[in-house]
Amino acid sequence: MKKAKIGVLFLTAAVALSILLAACFSDWTGDTVGETALITINLGGGTSRNPNTWTGPNIVDENILHTIKIGGATVGTGVKIGDNPTYKVRTGSHTVEVRGYDPDTDALLSYAENSINVTVAGPNTCTMPMKQAFEAANNPDWGTAATTISGGGSREYYIFVTSPFNIPSPGSASPSSPFGSVTGITVNIRGNSTITFEGSNSFTIGPNQTVILKDVSLKGTQNNYNPLVSVYGTFKMEGSASVKDNLPGGVNVFSGGTFTMSGGTITGNTGNTGSGDCGGVNVASGGTFIMSGGTIRGNRNINGGGVYINGGSFTMSGGIITDNTATMDGGGVYVGDGIFDISAAGAKYNEWVTSNHADPSQVTTLNVFQVGGTIKRYASPNDPNHDFDVSEGGGW
Repeated sequence: MKKAKIGVLFLTAAVALSILLAACFSDWTGDTVGETALITINLGGGTSRNPNTWTGPNIVDENILHTIKIGGATVGTGVKIGDNPTYKVRTGSHTVEVRGYDPDTDALLSYAENSINVTVAGPNTCTMPMKQAFEAANNPDWGTAATTISGGGSREYYIFVTSPFNIPSPGSASPSSPFGSVTGITVNIRGNSTITFEGSNSFTIGPNQTVILKDVSLKGTQNNYNPLVSVYGTFKMEGSASVKDNLPGGVNVFSGGTFTMSGGTITGNTGNTGSGDCGGVNVASGGTFIMSGGTIRGNRNINGGGVYINGGSFTMSGGIITDNTATMDGGGVYVGDGIFDISAAGAKYNEWVTSNHADPSQVTTLNVFQVGGTIKRYASPNDPNHDFDVSEGGGW
């Protein structure tokens, strides 16, 4: 009987000791075997913005509450910028995840999360290169964001455009990326407002740079030197984004560049009467244009008012190209060289590329005109006209 009581006492003492140890270590994980290494989490400056009045989602640094996971297990909640908590882990490799939440709504903030792998053998500081967010209500705000991004290294950024503003002409005909030559960046530009590029200004996306435009309008002028958007990296249009009202042209996709359009509108752009190589979109040799949604409407060019394929590749699986005008051939799409792939199963090419305009004295194909390259169209067994030759006059 006494032995049983002693056993109970030892068990109670062990439980009490475990509770005491757990209380002493806020980073207690429940399994201390081999936990001889330490990870200090530094949020790397965290999410930031310009110190202007912000009326949208609350993205002020000190208010964001972060949850931290190591190896899939939650080890910390309510962590703020500057807390720099330390956690015990086993030596070896670990995945560290950080997610930021709005303190008022508990909503996950997509720009305040990151995940990296870290290998530790002892005390180690794990710096998390968190995404940064900026408010841009005017040109100085935009300049601050662009300068920070150009020197901020490879990471993801958000720019929230809260008011319409103009970017003055740089006085140069040579376009350059607002984000400099930094590579490995992803810049999300969001909002429901307009950025107007004045004079010889344009928006260039450099090699290994990704820009995602959502619900923001980029507006040009009628005296520009360049297409409004020049793509050497990756450009994505989503939501109600637009590229509009520029001479010469809307989007020019160069070699190595990829333009993906899942939403938005390209409209009111006019090609240069001298070269005529870009109305709505020009796809140069080595460039790629992928369209699954959105609208290309009301653009003008000598050839290919909507899209001019000049050696690159254009794959269309949705969206609409309509009411564009060519003063010569191919009001909707002009295939000079390269590939126009509209072969997705069930492609409704006569609905997707429709009601465009061309000079009736030149050809009878107003929507798509081909002088070279390849057109790949959905080969429906009930459609006798699914094949196009590469000679002049192919198209519809």
